[in-house]
Amino acid sequence: MSSCRSIAQRSGTRSGTPAFSPAALARCLVVMAVTACAQAHPEWAVTSGSVALAPSASIDTSPVCAALQEASGYRAPSALAPDFSRSAHRILEVAAEPVRYASRPERVPDGVPVQLGYALNDADELELTLCVWSDAGATRAHAGTFGSEGGRHAVAQSIFMADADADPQQELVVLLGWAVDNARDTSGTFYAWHVYDIGHAGGQLQRLKLEDEPLVSGFDGVREGEPVTYPLRDERAFKAYLQDLQARRLK
Repeated sequence: MSSCRSIAQRSGTRSGTPAFSPAALARCLVVMAVTACAQAHPEWAVTSGSVALAPSASIDTSPVCAALQEASGYRAPSALAPDFSRSAHRILEVAAEPVRYASRPERVPDGVPVQLGYALNDADELELTLCVWSDAGATRAHAGTFGSEGGRHAVAQSIFMADADADPQQELVVLLGWAVDNARDTSGTFYAWHVYDIGHAGGQLQRLKLEDEPLVSGFDGVREGEPVTYPLRDERAFKAYLQDLQARRLK
């Protein structure tokens, strides 16, 4: 409110009468409240179609992506390092606090340069951050952090571009997998697909919500002794799913 009052005072006449009408002042207060809410909760940004609409003030940065811009000393991981064998991009050890492991920047075919970075959270569990770079090597956006599930770290098993919505531009598609192995005769992989519109610049990418949302994640393996199959566990299957979505939209 102080900002609106100061604006009114600066815009007032010499007699001290504000140039703002009561209605204009009320509109100012509403704008301030909405902006403050967006800054406190960027995840509440309203989406229209596939592009997130949020005030530029809500754009945040990733400490992992910032550290990777200055990273050096990439080296092969030690024998004690976590298992990254199923990662779509080769993961190396890197000296760039708070990052412990990272891929090198790598362009997605027909898409943008991306880089994967792992850092420890407050619980000493590895969290994955996906950084999206501009062609000039500057941070463009990031996809937030992906934590551990059951003590296992997230692995980006597939990264590609595909048309996932009604606009002609392609989206960034990421398949995450978490290895599962516990004492209840359960072992396998939990999968989750994440689709991002990269048309807007900066900040945290907004994940698109697809139709048939329950299908975009699932478990594949043995659950309590019973075999379970997740049908969308690779790029080919998910692209077929997206093609089916497009065909249904055209009907």
